[in-house]
Amino acid sequence: QTYWQNYNLNDQITYLNFISSVDFILCHNEIDKKYFRGLIPDKKVSVLQSLMIEDAIPLDVRKASQNVNFAARSGCMIGGNMCEWYGGMDSFLVSQEFGEKIYIPSMGRKVEDEENLEGLHHLPYMNWSQWIAELSKMKYAVHLMRTYAAGTVALNAAYLSIPCIGWNSLDTQAICHPNLSFDEGDMVSARKAAKELKNNQQFYEHCAATAYKNYQDNFTEKIFLERFFDNIK
Repeated sequence: QTYWQNYNLNDQITYLNFISSVDFILCHNEIDKKYFRGLIPDKKVSVLQSLMIEDAIPLDVRKASQNVNFAARSGCMIGGNMCEWYGGMDSFLVSQEFGEKIYIPSMGRKVEDEENLEGLHHLPYMNWSQWIAELSKMKYAVHLMRTYAAGTVALNAAYLSIPCIGWNSLDTQAICHPNLSFDEGDMVSARKAAKELKNNQQFYEHCAATAYKNYQDNFTEKIFLERFFDNIK
């Protein structure tokens, strides 16, 4: 929403002039829609939901997502690096509640000495298909990213029936993982949810099944296309 306010003043005015000139605005989340409706009141603003192109997912991963062997899974994936943009340290601290190996992808904002953090296992830089294959091995996911963006980590986890803890400001998180979505900054509830996932197998399997069903009900390519063309009309 507000990243553009890091620009110099001239560029901020240029940005405002640009979005004031467009015919309509498509944004990621309901919370973004409220923001842009207030920022540019005379513009039509709609949510263009996030999308996974399932054709790019390896066949064995696609099959496993439909017939999950929970006992074969281990480890926790946190969604982003140790910087404010991704909130990686918040995710790392909450994920310690699982008592599992903690994994993290290598992203563009990876900070210096991050790989020296004890208890954190870095994955190499990889393409999206490789990322999905690695994520599919995980038992848990935590992505406490405060930047309102596409929410693809929560979406990817839901497709793979992986419970993901995150903030409810992201539509993909709130819709796919309703029992694991909390007000931004509510670390108490995030930790509590992690403990419940670890200690209550019935709750874990409920969250996993709910995530997969809500993905299928709300975020498939077919549903995306229907909503996209509705927006254009």
